[in-house]
Amino acid sequence: MDHPVPRSRRPRPAAVVAALLALLLAAGLAAGWWLGSGRPVPAAETARARAWQGTDELLDAPALGTPAADERLRADLRTQREAFGPAPDERAAAAADRPRSPAPAPRPDTGSAPGGAGAPAGAAGLLAASARDLAGDALTVPEPATARVLGSAAAARAVGAAHTAGGPAAPLCDPGRDGDGTGPAAVLWSALDRAVYALPALAARGTGPDGAPAVPVGAADGLRELLAVPPARAAVAADPGLRAGAYVLPPGWAQDPAAAAVAVAEDVQAAAAHVLGRGGTAQRCWALESLRRAAGLEAGLTGAVDALPGIVREDPAGP
Repeated sequence: MDHPVPRSRRPRPAAVVAALLALLLAAGLAAGWWLGSGRPVPAAETARARAWQGTDELLDAPALGTPAADERLRADLRTQREAFGPAPDERAAAAADRPRSPAPAPRPDTGSAPGGAGAPAGAAGLLAASARDLAGDALTVPEPATARVLGSAAAARAVGAAHTAGGPAAPLCDPGRDGDGTGPAAVLWSALDRAVYALPALAARGTGPDGAPAVPVGAADGLRELLAVPPARAAVAADPGLRAGAYVLPPGWAQDPAAAAVAVAEDVQAAAAHVLGRGGTAQRCWALESLRRAAGLEAGLTGAVDALPGIVREDPAGP
């Protein structure tokens, strides 16, 4: 037999509706906060926003070299900006905490940068400063793909700054810091070791059209130094089999030693980009310097700076 529920225990419809509305309102406010300005901006999104803003500042500068050099640099900057991903929204731009004003332009009466063949003084400095900014995020951003593209662009700008100023590229970080040998370090150690074997052999194989060596005698010096830094030693300690050695020269080395040397440099760049996206801070610095030096080596051999060294891009002319 059913027993009637006491009146005091019956749910009150008005109270239930009010409670549901309150819960829905609270959930809506929480969702709006999370989807709106209150949601934390991911570190990778902030880093990409900083990269976009810095690139826009460079593109707003009135000149980055002679007309031909300026056009090439701007094309590279646009390629890099496209690789950073979509333009940042207002939240990401605000989180980037970077001035939105254009980069200061060199004064017209400051003359030319050393070796710049008419490049305004300060153009190389703008590129070098931008390279350091990108490198800082490449060493710390947690997302592998973002770390790789930021580091690649940083290396390209550092080498581009050196070409503009007619001097050596400045380091982007100190690869001498300690680091463990775990993770992906072995692939970079092997690439550097192959390069240190191959480049001197290629330098002894032939000369260019002007009678100079097709591959500079000291081409491997900068890369050889990177086999002695702590992250490299840690990689060998973690995997002693890396010392197997005995490599062959790249295909076509006899017919074109310079092209073979470019292939060696690109091998190092690809390995460095791989480690840059997956290693710890010390390994990333080691990889970043490897990438910069290999990009500089390739630029010295070809006369052009790759916009994104180590990054494999789709061929727009492909099928």
